[in-house]
Amino acid sequence: MLTRITNINQQLINAAREPRENIDAVRTLLSEKGIDVNYLTSPSRFTALSWAATHGHKTIVLTLLKHGAKIYIPDYKGATALTEAAENGHSEIVRTLLQHDPSGINHPDKTNYTALMRAVCRGHIEVVQELLLYPVDIHSPKTLLGNHSAFSMAVENSLKLNGLPTSKEILALIKTYDEKEKKSSFSKSQITLFKTIPIPPKIAGIINDFFNEKEKESSFSKSHTTFFSTIHQFPSNVTDIIDEYTKPIRKIITNV
Repeated sequence: MLTRITNINQQLINAAREPRENIDAVRTLLSEKGIDVNYLTSPSRFTALSWAATHGHKTIVLTLLKHGAKIYIPDYKGATALTEAAENGHSEIVRTLLQHDPSGINHPDKTNYTALMRAVCRGHIEVVQELLLYPVDIHSPKTLLGNHSAFSMAVENSLKLNGLPTSKEILALIKTYDEKEKKSSFSKSQITLFKTIPIPPKIAGIINDFFNEKEKESSFSKSHTTFFSTIHQFPSNVTDIIDEYTKPIRKIITNV
């Protein structure tokens, strides 16, 4: 029985890794009792989803995801299905994977390369565009092969005489993303700091609401305006922090 299941799982891997998309074979195998959609080959540790993402098989990717395939299972290189799709320039697959689960967008492989870094290195501008729609890290991690990030790689590629034709466009995209991030008044560390401040539950609730709105880049409600107007009622240490981090926004939405 175990041998039969192993054979079925391997057949699913083989069907997903075929250069030409074979969705019929994949669907047939997924209907088999005992099939493991996240089965890992040995020693590469590739899943069926990783192979489908590598080859750009969109229909197979969608089908595997519907059957519970996990995106961020690392292979022997530490790469995931998203990494493979990004490195091979499959922007539609990248979009599909991120829409399903963007939580591992900054997952680094064993050399600390992320999906964005792979896309930048290869000059896949459409993939870069898809990744920049999400909270992606452009400044870290630093790779084991040098002091590199997606941003620094984009700069280096744009300066090469015989560089990729999309290098300058990719750098422009990343710079625009970076400027947008810098304009935000609140960093993740600031949000984390606020959530650790020991203040009354009602006030904490208003602050959390405020940050939730900010993170969604949506408009501020009247409760937030009320919060700002009563800011002087808080202890001085809390007031100082709140004042420092919220001053740019208070200038816009209140007369405080």
